Amino acid sequence: MRIAVANGIDTGPHVSADDTIVRGRTMGIFIDDDVKARVARLQVPFNAHGYDKYGTSRKHLELFFSLLAPLYRSYFKVDVS
Repeated sequence: MRIAVANGIDTGPHVSADDTIVRGRTMGIFIDDDVKARVARLQVPFNAHGYDKYGTSRKHLELFFSLLAPLYRSYFKVDVS
């Protein structure tokens, strides 16, 4: 494992696109399996490192949507008539 340094400041361990580490903790425990499957079905052209041409990471989408999932499931209601 390499240590990433930006502007002389240690920013923590360098990780692959498969892991998201925030303050030394792997954020994979927060990823909802349903959200992960839905993000995998997105037809966005991610490169080999897991980023699209705008810099959006598949893993960060999974984390962001997983954190919003409980709010979506329990707070927002959709009625179709």
